[in-house]
Amino acid sequence: MTVKWTDPLPLSDYLQSVRGPGLYVIGESPHGVAPSPPTDDDKFLGENWPDNFHPHYAGISLSPKRGMTSRLYCHARSRGNSYIASLIQKKANLYFIQLPGRMNADLEQHMIMLKSSIVFLGNVRDEESRLIKRWQKQLDIDMPNWREYGRHLEDPEYDQRREG
Repeated sequence: MTVKWTDPLPLSDYLQSVRGPGLYVIGESPHGVAPSPPTDDDKFLGENWPDNFHPHYAGISLSPKRGMTSRLYCHARSRGNSYIASLIQKKANLYFIQLPGRMNADLEQHMIMLKSSIVFLGNVRDEESRLIKRWQKQLDIDMPNWREYGRHLEDPEYDQRREG
């Protein structure tokens, strides 16, 4: 699977973002200059990751409608992540890049846990627990009785209560 990021845009230009589900990264460029196009593709970060882009926060939207545009709007208005809000208050020049598509949303926790020089300071939550909760929510939709499967393995009297 090829991962190709969108070109960086200022966070204030969130209306130009790709609508729909996917992964987005908010960051900044050193010395207040716009992130530059990549000189080569990164084997971990994928195609088109800007050379002078320092990420602060990785986020997702699963909404098929406004999706990432809605989430970026919240961040741009300081109503999203508190760390990003503090950077906005300090007048940081923030940019965003995106990986559109529902499947790319599942890459969020992998981005945050990358063993590289990139540290997502704005992501201070337990990504594994969050991913498990998201999977359980999807299972509730796809298989409403999934929580009953295997219950008899935990409780030896389960079968007796169902039969009796």
